[in-house]
Amino acid sequence: MNTIRLAKEEDIEQIKKLYQETILSVNIKDYTFEQVDLWAKRGVDNDVWQQRINEEYFIVCEIENQQVGFCSLKPDGYLNTLFVHKNFQGKGIAKALLSTIEQHAKEVGIEELSADVSLTANGFFLKNGYTDLGQQTVCIGIPMINSKMIKQLKIKK
Repeated sequence: MNTIRLAKEEDIEQIKKLYQETILSVNIKDYTFEQVDLWAKRGVDNDVWQQRINEEYFIVCEIENQQVGFCSLKPDGYLNTLFVHKNFQGKGIAKALLSTIEQHAKEVGIEELSADVSLTANGFFLKNGYTDLGQQTVCIGIPMINSKMIKQLKIKK
């Protein structure tokens, strides 16, 4: 059984490891080695993760005390991260994290979520009601393609 909870400072090392391993092992199917290598290296700074935990709605998913995924939402409705451990892909972890994020967004009155979605995760977001606004090129030292996506949330008034 999985547990979803708010992230805390003690989670940073596991978050960094999961982030880097997922990019290097899962995203490599849609991006070049140079792209995933640079992308993974963007996740080494503890201060960046601490800032995200402090400023975003940042949740982690655990199974038997092992971190298997995480997701974070900025106060403006931007879905900043969604990563699932390579050995737990396709087991409903991302769906559970995304559902929790969407529920929180509704509770705080966010009506639209936006995300810059990797080629790898594109199909997942489409299946979960996101609209693809088109591909864009981002630069992380070298150009990478992802998609800008949005989802309208139905807020009960």
